[in-house]
Amino acid sequence: MQGLLCAPPCHAHFPAGEYAFLRLFDAHGTYALAAVAERTVCAELHLEVVRPGPRAMRGMVADLELFRQRMAKKGIMRIVGLRQISDLNAASDAQAQDRWFRFTRAFGFTEQSLVQTAFLDTDARPKRHISGPENRDQVSQCRHTRE
Repeated sequence: MQGLLCAPPCHAHFPAGEYAFLRLFDAHGTYALAAVAERTVCAELHLEVVRPGPRAMRGMVADLELFRQRMAKKGIMRIVGLRQISDLNAASDAQAQDRWFRFTRAFGFTEQSLVQTAFLDTDARPKRHISGPENRDQVSQCRHTRE
């Protein structure tokens, strides 16, 4: 796992500061991107798989176990995995739902359910808190870092 200085495009709508962004990778490159928020008794985990396959699955199993151990040391009792489906046709597709349940069960997640959300954007512009040169460097790196 590698921490990212800013949100990757798939997690750009998550507020910086509230979420940590991670790149999961192996010798063959990135296989997933994650957004994580630590709550009072649980950790919220959003995972975007960018390179599926058996090798990536083994890496994610190892990464999740390491993440689970870190959260346990912090007193966080539960990791909540969340999935966003942007296409309503996919959301109603029984095969897509079955893949989600099989995928999460492979990692040991239980008590599964589906949650649908809808988003309404406002005209507000994102706030940037750049107080010193170290933060400007991070914003600059964020703009120039591409995979």
